[in-house]
Amino acid sequence: MAASDGLRFNVAQFSPNLYLSQNMAVKVLVPTPLQKLTQDQATLECEGNSIAELIESLDQSFPGIKARLCDDQGQLRRFINFYVNSEDIRFLEGQNTPLTAGDEVSIVPAVAGG
Repeated sequence: MAASDGLRFNVAQFSPNLYLSQNMAVKVLVPTPLQKLTQDQATLECEGNSIAELIESLDQSFPGIKARLCDDQGQLRRFINFYVNSEDIRFLEGQNTPLTAGDEVSIVPAVAGG
């Protein structure tokens, strides 16, 4: 019987631990200076379909972290760099860079020197 013949099934009945979500779990690597806001956690699992959504999700779990990452207009601070799977988001889509399940997001403070 083809699917067009009216055959339907619930994915959960075959795999009860599988659930579909619009948000995607990603791994976030937090730099040492921000870990006091994340209860000393260097690695977090968080959800978001983009960097902007990820920051909102982080701020819900760890209030105050967004103020450290973004300015008053909600734009990423210039001295904070974000990488998705080792790719600098400045060369991708910035805060709109899409995220998928399993991505690794690194938050890296800029280092100046001479």
